[in-house]
Amino acid sequence: MHSLSLAVCPLLFGASLLAQAPAPVVVPTPVVLPAAILRIDREQLIEHARVLADDAMRGRLTGTPEQAKAAEYMATQFAALGLEPLGDADADGKRGWLQSYEVERTSLTEQAGFKVGDEAIKAGYAVLPWRGDAAVICAGALTLLEPDGRQIDDLDGKVPLLLPKTHNAKGLGIEQQFAFSFAFLQRLVRTARSVERAGGKVLIVGLLDDEAAVASVLNYVSVAPHKPIVKPGEGLSELVGSGGEMSMMVGGRSRVPIVFTCAALTRALLARLGVEAEAARAWVFEAGERPEPAAVAQAELCVEIVTETVPATNVVAVLRGSDADLSQEAVVFSAHLDHIGQRIDGNVFNGADDNASGSAGMLEIAQAFAQNDDKPRRSVIFLSVSGEELGLWGSAWFAEHPTWEASKLVANVNTDMIGRGGPDAALGQVMLTPSYKHPQYSSMARAAAEAASQIGLELIAEDKFYARSDHYNFVKKGIPAVFLCCGGEHEDYHQVTDHADLLDPEQMEKTARLAFYVGWTMANAPVRPAVIGRCDGWLGDPVKKKAR
Repeated sequence: MHSLSLAVCPLLFGASLLAQAPAPVVVPTPVVLPAAILRIDREQLIEHARVLADDAMRGRLTGTPEQAKAAEYMATQFAALGLEPLGDADADGKRGWLQSYEVERTSLTEQAGFKVGDEAIKAGYAVLPWRGDAAVICAGALTLLEPDGRQIDDLDGKVPLLLPKTHNAKGLGIEQQFAFSFAFLQRLVRTARSVERAGGKVLIVGLLDDEAAVASVLNYVSVAPHKPIVKPGEGLSELVGSGGEMSMMVGGRSRVPIVFTCAALTRALLARLGVEAEAARAWVFEAGERPEPAAVAQAELCVEIVTETVPATNVVAVLRGSDADLSQEAVVFSAHLDHIGQRIDGNVFNGADDNASGSAGMLEIAQAFAQNDDKPRRSVIFLSVSGEELGLWGSAWFAEHPTWEASKLVANVNTDMIGRGGPDAALGQVMLTPSYKHPQYSSMARAAAEAASQIGLELIAEDKFYARSDHYNFVKKGIPAVFLCCGGEHEDYHQVTDHADLLDPEQMEKTARLAFYVGWTMANAPVRPAVIGRCDGWLGDPVKKKAR
């Protein structure tokens, strides 16, 4: 699920105002669940999720080879089910599985390097882009700065090393992590400017804790040997903006690169200086005595980046409907396949819940449709999108450039984070937006409410996520949509601890079955889904508007 950004925050705060008092409990009329729903199997769900959340996928960052590898997996599964490719068309009009859009990928060049003494350092560091982005080459003796970045003396011929005090991410919500980290980065930019005035060409920031909030947040704004920075390319930027919101939150750029080192590399640098790591930690975190280096260590750095245009990909498949007329219309199932890459220390953001779980759910839903003898009346599109974590990019591209006639897209069912309980919903519950409290509450959501209890789920109205996943780009086009999510922002959300072994197979199975039921119902209904408006309960009556 897409994290908070400057562009999304106003929408979220607006949505949160929709909360109302709990509605009376209404017992739904029993519905007939299609037999095909039983094809959705928890063991297969977990297997798909394990593949997508494996370390080999390296966090599935959009615009990287690993994101392409995840897209290949989704396409292979769709093909095995006998679905029809609905991606971009070639010169002969034949469609493939992939829909591509351009992104700008900024990476360290092959010439970039980091050396201390005679040891070449290949990983464990990340670089915050600097003003001008021209290559910076420097060498000199490693020199410890005060933790607060003050009292910076002449740095000509020296390489400054700052050991800052950081906030540990444990126990902090994602909003707090971002708030603390961007304030921290803003201070570092000011320190880097002081370093420049003192004659320094680079600032090394040695992290003493890989669990620090900034270690994860760096993933969004820095470039590392194993991870690029990705921004919207031409065409996409017109839909989602330039992708500069994060840079704005850092507070601008310094003229010198800021190079962060992970905890292991920081300890290695301190060892070169003859400084014990525990003594350094006590100095930084406990106002202990300043450790005096017992040795001299020479550092050499070449910091150089290159930006290139590369493709990012959605995967699109379709099951044609059985009705001669209604098959021209389509219900879209969506789930994002991307996540956010790797942390500075090389630890992978596996994104098992976010969103290997939702992608696995969509694959099982596709199987339930494809292997059922009775085909739905309307066509069903399965859309596996990239770029969600970077700002709902892939779904924005599809919504603006659909590979199906836009006027014939009648509904969207989106699954994102369906494998865990959390602070917003416990196991056995599922959040659904737009809920009955929302003006966009629709017949799709009502269908979910009618069937949820029979599937073993309780619906939770949680509209704070209304603008934070791929369904939102369909809503903006006037297409009714529902978003199913379980748990919300649990303790492993956007952390390297979001592993597949923490997923709950039963929760995934029930939620995928509910999503299937909603899509199946809409695909077979004689009329298109429609917006109902705010109601006094999931199965209640519309709230009457007050006369002005």
